[in-house]
Amino acid sequence: MENVTLTIDGRQLSVPKGTSVLKAAIEAGILALKTALAGEDAEDIKEKTNTLAQASMKLGEAMYKAQQSEGAAADAAADGAGPKADDNVVDADFEEVDENNKGAA
Repeated sequence: MENVTLTIDGRQLSVPKGTSVLKAAIEAGILALKTALAGEDAEDIKEKTNTLAQASMKLGEAMYKAQQSEGAAADAAADGAGPKADDNVVDADFEEVDENNKGAA
């Protein structure tokens, strides 16, 4: 598969063609954090962790929006599949009769 090169936060990243920018950003964040963890600069590690967390939150937002869109489509489909006003639906109450106490009442 053909790769493309992206620059995200000043880092070049080679990803397969068709990879979403969001996924590429997360991969870049993971790579940057791994590199920072190899060193001893606590501020750099903290910065890279925050950057990765922000990219992960963006992914969560995208997933939530997609789920909401699917839910809205499913709700719209279900609205058309429910009972119609002309289905002659009758509400009724019932009472359970105990065979042993049938004559006592």
